Amino acid sequence: MNRFGNCDKAIATARNILYETPDFHSNWVQLISTIFTNSGWQHRGNSVPTNRKTLLYQTSYPPFFESWTTQCNGVRFAPGLGALLTQALRDKLNLLGQELNAVLAAWIDQQNYIRSSYIIGAIPPANTPWFMKFSNQDEFYNNHRFCRQDVTEPDRNNPQTWFFNLFSNSDGVTANNETTVTSANFDATWHINSRTCNSTADQGEFADTLPCLISQAIANGTTDNNTVWPATPEAIQKTFHPRTQGFLSTAQNIQKDLLYEPVGQFGSVLNNKHLRIMGIGDSLAFGISDISYVAGYRETLYELLTSERTNRVEFVGTQHQGPEPYNSMEGYLTDGVTGVLDKLQKNKAIQNLQPNIIILTAGFLDIKNIDTNDYNSLQQLRTDLTSLVNYVFTACSSCTVLVGDIPPPPQPFQWPAAADRKQRFQFNAMISEIVNQQATQNNRHITKLHFSVPSGETVQGTGYPTQRGYQYMAYDIVEKFALIDRSGWISPAGVDDNSVTASSTLPPIPLRLSATPGVPTIGASVSSGRSPPPQSSSAAATSTCTGDQIEGSCTQASLPSATPDSGPEAPVCNKVDSSGDFLMFNATQASQGASQYCENLISTKVILSSSNKSPKPGYVANAAEKGGYIALAVTLDVDSCDPGTAASNQQLDFGSWTQDKCYQYMYTTLAEACAKDPTWKDYDPKFTLEGGLYAASCVLWGMQGVPGSPPKDG
Repeated sequence: MNRFGNCDKAIATARNILYETPDFHSNWVQLISTIFTNSGWQHRGNSVPTNRKTLLYQTSYPPFFESWTTQCNGVRFAPGLGALLTQALRDKLNLLGQELNAVLAAWIDQQNYIRSSYIIGAIPPANTPWFMKFSNQDEFYNNHRFCRQDVTEPDRNNPQTWFFNLFSNSDGVTANNETTVTSANFDATWHINSRTCNSTADQGEFADTLPCLISQAIANGTTDNNTVWPATPEAIQKTFHPRTQGFLSTAQNIQKDLLYEPVGQFGSVLNNKHLRIMGIGDSLAFGISDISYVAGYRETLYELLTSERTNRVEFVGTQHQGPEPYNSMEGYLTDGVTGVLDKLQKNKAIQNLQPNIIILTAGFLDIKNIDTNDYNSLQQLRTDLTSLVNYVFTACSSCTVLVGDIPPPPQPFQWPAAADRKQRFQFNAMISEIVNQQATQNNRHITKLHFSVPSGETVQGTGYPTQRGYQYMAYDIVEKFALIDRSGWISPAGVDDNSVTASSTLPPIPLRLSATPGVPTIGASVSSGRSPPPQSSSAAATSTCTGDQIEGSCTQASLPSATPDSGPEAPVCNKVDSSGDFLMFNATQASQGASQYCENLISTKVILSSSNKSPKPGYVANAAEKGGYIALAVTLDVDSCDPGTAASNQQLDFGSWTQDKCYQYMYTTLAEACAKDPTWKDYDPKFTLEGGLYAASCVLWGMQGVPGSPPKDG
């Protein structure tokens, strides 16, 4: 049998290139490295690395077929040649393309992680603008592939098919160049002889051997009934390449990628949405990583959707893990896909709680329990996941469902590929095909969600994402929300008095900026500390002094009294009013000042303790309104030590801290909670921060705008 009929052999050869030999990966990395070096991307925005923009976009390879239809089962792709396009064969070919996409996406994640770590000098934060982005065009080709519903193939010039079929006309060209193909005119065009050409060689390019096979089929009368084609070399060489409409779709969606701003410190691009989010699945939905992080992606996702936005966000579910308001979900630690389905069928959580967004992360536990070489069990898991998706839409036909893939194992890339890594790529490919079939066959609002978690952010031994890995997942979810919003899958909702504005009870999103030399200087101390809550309302002191509610009788950055080892307190903000005691100040200069102040604390190995409670603060001159300055300070605060901290450990050694961690406590948390936006009266874009206090890790972190000039000894 010639190679055009031996599809299994060709598929095995392709998988060997993906998984067994390093050549493809090595060549790809060499190309990426050359672009990276020649572009000088690593030198862009050195003072503020997060100002870098993504440079390189790698497009995906959309599979060619709808695999669930039946009308192609008796059709061959080439006239009278090759295997029949059965559902099984189309599915195999589609999965191969999806595996290629899964592999490329994982390679990109790892390259971004490595290169950004090298540039920054630390593990990159979750909101780092990556050098490279995987732009997945797959789902945009739904309803535009070969063998889609109600299309009889070969339909070589159907404008809704976004790939060139074999012997298709060029786009915009009429059928005038078509002719009824005979053995004589075909052989004359290709300069071959059907009686003497070699069609059995297993070598050579597709376009070299195929004409001989077609010539013989024409001579033998075994071609299909449609023998009117443009039988030219170009009509073969363009086969499987996108048509104009396919390239146009790719261009439009890359343009949207370019316009999409990676979510920064102030949250999501979405606004004025009412989101009832239900996470469904196993440990990834539950949020397990290590004992110090118990909310998974929900914590960061909530922050991104609410900070500086008027979204109303509710996480719903019968299971609870982590602090409110993001502790609810349908995550089950010990249940595989079928167990999760059984739980949902019994508790009717979807019907009773009525989410409008479902994030489905299932299969992780099953994968860990399937032999890495058992492909049949992997296919059964695909069937089980399809049943779960079908039930979800039965319970909520109007829901939008995001189906997440499985993060990579902790081990680095190697060749031959580790069996568990290959298995995850194959299952992620199956997830893509599940999503495409649900979208085309059932016209459902469903999309694949790739999690850009690199191997370095999964926990050794368990494979769970690290805390930062879950943060990456949250950013991926928010970007996908932006996509489905563009598609009209998220409807605007009225925002009532109970809507969330700026969240102030969450740990900050890590953001690292390089320090700017010379800012600020070190000077005298700034007064800060705890005070009893106002007698009028002991419970309201914190809640009425955060976010954009700094008005009325709000206290001036005074934290309520607490006992030692009470843990972190929500930030409280300065009330900037006509009294002039506190001033608005510039966010960029505050960011640079906080970065430099942290660098000074770390480089000089400052230790906050009972004998050194308040080191000298930092100042940024001419950075506040009315010619004022910014003051930054840290003070020992045993009340905010973590519960159970021994008295001997009620201190903080900055010498053991990273720049990232200090910066997020010093700047990011207060900047998120204590900022004004354009909806405020007398809003000035030059001065948007109010400053305040944040208590965490045995420290009071303070940042405020002060009238006048910094002290002369600063």
